Amino acid sequence: MKRESWKADAPSTGILKVCLAPDDEVESAMREWESQYSIDIVGGGLTRFIPYLFRRLSDLKIEARDYQIIRGVYYKSWWFQTVHQKNNLAFLAHLDDGFPTFSLLKGVALQQSVYSHDPRTRPCDDVDVLVNPRDRALAADYLLARGFTLAGVYTLDYTMNFRKSASFVKGEISIDLCWGLYEYAANPDYLEAISLTQVELEQGTFSVLSDTANLIHTCLHGAGWNRVPSTRWILDAALLIQKGKIDWDEFTATIIENSWQIPLIDQLQYLAEFGAVVPAKVLEDLQKSRKSISGRLMYFYLRQSKLNLRRLCRAKFSEYLIYVTLHGMKSSLRNYIFVERMVLPNLVREFKRSRPLVERDKN
Repeated sequence: MKRESWKADAPSTGILKVCLAPDDEVESAMREWESQYSIDIVGGGLTRFIPYLFRRLSDLKIEARDYQIIRGVYYKSWWFQTVHQKNNLAFLAHLDDGFPTFSLLKGVALQQSVYSHDPRTRPCDDVDVLVNPRDRALAADYLLARGFTLAGVYTLDYTMNFRKSASFVKGEISIDLCWGLYEYAANPDYLEAISLTQVELEQGTFSVLSDTANLIHTCLHGAGWNRVPSTRWILDAALLIQKGKIDWDEFTATIIENSWQIPLIDQLQYLAEFGAVVPAKVLEDLQKSRKSISGRLMYFYLRQSKLNLRRLCRAKFSEYLIYVTLHGMKSSLRNYIFVERMVLPNLVREFKRSRPLVERDKN
């Protein structure tokens, strides 16, 4: 059976277990891993684990066999987070009233929560900001008017209607503008109830997602297939659970209300392998709840790695589900016919326009 893309392979599983082990078990877990693997085997996006591993070993005065490599990865992350992220946050701190209300999520938000002991152990390449879906066009126009360009291959119009986020860049400043936690939600207004908190950073006071909301987003964001290994979600989610600040009633209600049980139930059970145990009642309530067809279809699309199958899903249902979520529409046959009349021509147009750009990037 095909392994879900959000599950770690054997080498990554071992590294994660070292990162998450109780203090008195870290050294034995590290030596066991070293007896089977070299740190060089951890490649791609999974090097994100290494700075946290270095800090964990350093705090416990454990010297790894590949100490110099691990140390080098840590200080590379330290430099990037200190220099580049400082510029990103400085830009956000000086936004005027023309930019809508926003909250930080993903990397920078997690740096102030479960990675607060050493925020640079949670690498991130940009700053993710979350705005209300109704404000997404206003936020995009604000950035474009100040010299930012839209990254990626889709047009702005298509992105605003059929995606949940967009990356904007200006020199070394990189902002990932988000207006949704997941591609589909049974309740289009779910962000109104998402819990937030405030953090004090060097650049000012920012709103961030609560640990409960961050856990939901971390699992959902890691659920889909990605060219960069999506298993990066595991360390974030496990640390959030281990911290012990999750409002499990809010968590369960939000998941059920928005039909996000698939594959989140399996993800939560999988985290027990790393010592992050979810209350039994939470799993029981999620398993007993009704799972919608729309929620199942969206995950079916997101887990696909084959390009042609992803395109077929987009043409048949995923773009429709994203569109009705963004526009607060009820899912119905009438709305399906209405939206699908827009989907196929837009997909063909975007494919023709973006194909030369994709080929250029390959070269």
